[in-house]
Amino acid sequence: MKHALVAILLISSVLAAATQVASGQVRQLAELTASDGAAGDEFGFSVGVSGSTIAVGAALATVGVNAEQGAAYVFVGSRSDWTQVAKLTASDGGAGDLFGDQIAISGDTVAVGSPRNNTLDGAVYIFVKPPSGWVDMTETAKLTCAQRPGFGLGGSLAMDGNTVVTGWGSGGGLPPSAFVFAQPKSGWASTNEPDASLDPQGIIGFGDPVAINGRTIAVGTDAGDAGQGGAVVFLEPPGGWHGMVERSAKLSASDVHAGDHFGAALAVGGNTIVAGAYGHDSSGAVYVFVEPKTGWTNMTQTAELTVASRQKMVLGAQVAIIGNAVAAGAPGDFIRGHKDQGAVFGYLQPVGGWVNTSRPNISVTSLDGQAGDSFGDSVGLVPMIAVIGAGGHAVEGNLLQGAAYVFGQR
Repeated sequence: MKHALVAILLISSVLAAATQVASGQVRQLAELTASDGAAGDEFGFSVGVSGSTIAVGAALATVGVNAEQGAAYVFVGSRSDWTQVAKLTASDGGAGDLFGDQIAISGDTVAVGSPRNNTLDGAVYIFVKPPSGWVDMTETAKLTCAQRPGFGLGGSLAMDGNTVVTGWGSGGGLPPSAFVFAQPKSGWASTNEPDASLDPQGIIGFGDPVAINGRTIAVGTDAGDAGQGGAVVFLEPPGGWHGMVERSAKLSASDVHAGDHFGAALAVGGNTIVAGAYGHDSSGAVYVFVEPKTGWTNMTQTAELTVASRQKMVLGAQVAIIGNAVAAGAPGDFIRGHKDQGAVFGYLQPVGGWVNTSRPNISVTSLDGQAGDSFGDSVGLVPMIAVIGAGGHAVEGNLLQGAAYVFGQR
């Protein structure tokens, strides 16, 4: 499970993104913190954004007397005006659950991972916005996997529409896997039976991270091959996500080595998959894969994105894609003398298609950034706004309380 301090960089809609990135018109508009935040919460441990709603995790937050039970917060608004409207918690939460380690949001539904729930079994909690609007609440449904005790379900998580994909460990001596849950026609309900399992085919480290867009799921194998890593593509079968689903393609990088952690971060957008390799060449790299006209097949990258003359920046610790723009977090970047303050870099697809480059179109960091913020450890994109979190940020003297930053066009 990776430390997800979160960031969201976005570059508008497809055409507006091009203008903003090229002209550097992305600015910090707001800073978000939890109303009951405390030192050590690491608010921003994970983030999700959909439309005018932002969900932020604080996986190390104390709830009641339970240390590191974790919580999630919902904000609604636009541009520079955001309001916390709900705090989400698990009805059966306990100390050390790490609820909020992962978050995904689609429309009016928030999914929250809690990989240490119930003695490391793990769970994903589903929260559906009430008809009257978001309020402090416990879950609408709880998703677990009876066949995988000790699996740590929820340690990786993604959602698109009515489909949730999640994975993490290899509990009970069984091989690793990732699972798909599809919302029933009657709405989300608690279940311990996933609709589908994604076949790891013996790949070490399979299941973290996961990403989904439409019918395409990408699953990382970050821990495999001495940390070299990898990524696998799955396509939804004609009959839907059911039973055991075999992979459609395996993605690899032509210049990857042990310790690169290729596939430690993944994003899917249309016919494009983006994979981060934060250990590559001591600074990190991002690899772009464009689906061939004949469909996904085993392949190496279409393009490699880097940043020139930077070391130990951990580029690609998280990635995101929207339209023709890619954002990559570099939480280890050294900014104005601040070690590990972090930054997020944006790349725009050229007119002729993706090509190798070491020149990002834009970079952003927080206005009040500090050493150790780890700004950019996780990235997500939506049109017209950007939110970038830094779970290591100190707030009014509270170390590691965490903050999230909203970016967009001024």
